[in-house]
Amino acid sequence: MDSNPENLAFIQEIIDLRFQCRSTHLRTELITLDFVSAKMANTTVEGKSVFQVAVEVFDIQGSPRGEICFAWNKVPEIGDRNQIVTVLAQENLKTSADAVGAFVANEFRGGLDAHFA
Repeated sequence: MDSNPENLAFIQEIIDLRFQCRSTHLRTELITLDFVSAKMANTTVEGKSVFQVAVEVFDIQGSPRGEICFAWNKVPEIGDRNQIVTVLAQENLKTSADAVGAFVANEFRGGLDAHFA
């Protein structure tokens, strides 16, 4: 899976500024959730709502808040600007799938303290 170098550089800059650290891109992971609200879903496959996102995984150095950061582009709703979601790995959020699942669950509840750019 190829990531756009300009997008990766933009995401990396956001992470470095947001968490006041130095980050290194490790990999890109494609995450698919098979059930999401109509607000989040952009496609339907065989009658099921599907949400797919390419999550960029970064190693972060110099931040006391964590060592791994998961980041992705949030698809904007009509009229909204593009947003970058960043989620730091924690004890209960160890994988990119955990991070995306937590983000979507919090979106259902009306928002979360995820960071946007």
